[in-house]
Amino acid sequence: MARKRNKRVSHPHWRPDFRDVVLLPDIKVVRTQFLSVFLTLTIAVALLGWLLFNEYGVRLAQSELATVRAEVAASRAENAELVRLSGEFTREARHVEELQSFLDLPYDYHEILVVLAEIRPRAVTYNHVSGGIFAERQGRREVRRYRLQLQGTVRESAENPAPATINRFRDRLSAIPVVAMKLEEQRLSSFYRTDDPTVFNFVIQIVLDPDKAGGGS
Repeated sequence: MARKRNKRVSHPHWRPDFRDVVLLPDIKVVRTQFLSVFLTLTIAVALLGWLLFNEYGVRLAQSELATVRAEVAASRAENAELVRLSGEFTREARHVEELQSFLDLPYDYHEILVVLAEIRPRAVTYNHVSGGIFAERQGRREVRRYRLQLQGTVRESAENPAPATINRFRDRLSAIPVVAMKLEEQRLSSFYRTDDPTVFNFVIQIVLDPDKAGGGS
């Protein structure tokens, strides 16, 4: 019977460890303290960048606002001038329209103005003389009429009361040949005392029918 071999006993490699672990530095790859510091710095840098970006936006907005205000101030004078010119144009256009309406009246306007100057009583003052065209419906037909309007004042005296003076003046108006030919209506549409108890304002309306054959009414 064969003799059993003795099993060889093996021992692992070993070497003495002379390290003082307490004194050795910590060589772990990542430490929690390092992560906290890094995260804090990252947040600080991000906040600083956000604050700088906001500050830049505020400065840019302030610069744009200053530019807009300068433009508004520069254009204010120009706008005021344009508004003034627009107002003048509107007034002049109104005068042209009034003149055109006056020229369309069915009589010689130069003649009527001359006659109005001739028949004016001393107590009467003209403030405004105007003429125009208006239309009115008569059934299905539209009829054109012409209006002559006189506005002014009449001064009263002991010898000549204002109502009597204005009535005599109205009779003279109706007797003007160029008016009497087409006269449809003549009325005193306004007559009242002013702050001066001796002065009255008046408005006289004269309506003319262009189709009227002639003769006074």
